[in-house]
Amino acid sequence: MKTPITFICALLLAGSLFGQTKVKRTDLIGNWKMQSVNMGGGAIYYDFTRDSIAVSDSVKRTWKGPQDSAMAMDMTGYFLKAMGEVEMQFAADGKYIEKTARKSKEGSFTFDEATSMLTTTSREVQEAKVSMNNGSMAFEIPLKDGVSMILFLRKENSK
Repeated sequence: MKTPITFICALLLAGSLFGQTKVKRTDLIGNWKMQSVNMGGGAIYYDFTRDSIAVSDSVKRTWKGPQDSAMAMDMTGYFLKAMGEVEMQFAADGKYIEKTARKSKEGSFTFDEATSMLTTTSREVQEAKVSMNNGSMAFEIPLKDGVSMILFLRKENSK
């Protein structure tokens, strides 16, 4: 069972990377809701719309037993629940709002079309490489040691 899950995650990631289109600043404008997240280069992949998780074999090998597995999944579940609540709104005037169930953060954003680099500024500055694929937007956020987290968001219909 481990191999098919890893294979499916690899196919999803490959499809998202090879099906990308050039992103324009106007593509960002609108309301976006979290769809899925890929942490640590595929170490953990969670799909919010299907409520499904895939954990890589390399992560599973670090667990010493069932208690480690249960504790890791509980901690991951808490983090993912918070991630699933994230909604982002980008306005044409360069303002953005990031909302969760508990709070919202407002700031400004810039987008460099040549490099597909999004920079958001509120209390801190954060950069993410942006790509688009079949109506979904992917934010690749660099973490430590060359590892990244990729957030996949889907544009909400205008109300």
